[in-house]
Amino acid sequence: MLNVENECGKHMLNTENEYSSVEYIEGEDALLTCKLHTNLPVEWLKDGNPVKLDDNCLQFCEGTKYNLIIKNVKSDDSGKYCVKVGNFSRKIQLKIEDCFLEDPSSVEYIEGEDAILTCKVSTTSLPVEWLKDGNSVKLDDNCLQSNDGTKHNLIIKNVKSDDSGKYCVKVGNFSRKIQLKIEGI
Repeated sequence: MLNVENECGKHMLNTENEYSSVEYIEGEDALLTCKLHTNLPVEWLKDGNPVKLDDNCLQFCEGTKYNLIIKNVKSDDSGKYCVKVGNFSRKIQLKIEDCFLEDPSSVEYIEGEDAILTCKVSTTSLPVEWLKDGNSVKLDDNCLQSNDGTKHNLIIKNVKSDDSGKYCVKVGNFSRKIQLKIEGI
């Protein structure tokens, strides 16, 4: 908390979180908050430059809370944010983690085997979708999707040569590719 007294009166600048660093996962909405007991104008900066407010980056006030929301954060949203009130400021480091814990590997199976494509992610809050050659995978008794917390699988039973192709796992707005190769018997 920062208490400041000058000719304009007493002001208090406080981040919602005691830490000056916050972490979010790619695709989430980041919320940066400070409490301010004054009605002076607030300016948000990122890496020393004014934050451009638009549909993806919104500023709003709730009573004494001044908020900056960055929707659908990406790695380039990481940086040092600063909320300025007059000549006084408070810094918050925003860190963005990749939602993929590891890049999925291309896999090879023999016709007739059950193929398992695996993806490990750092969140359970984003939707997961599997695609093949750019189209959504049709889930049925032969093609199943499963998850165990942050580990997601696409299971293709009794694979055939036409199951070969480029698969993609989408988590929120982010994706990784997996090549599935099927060898004949």
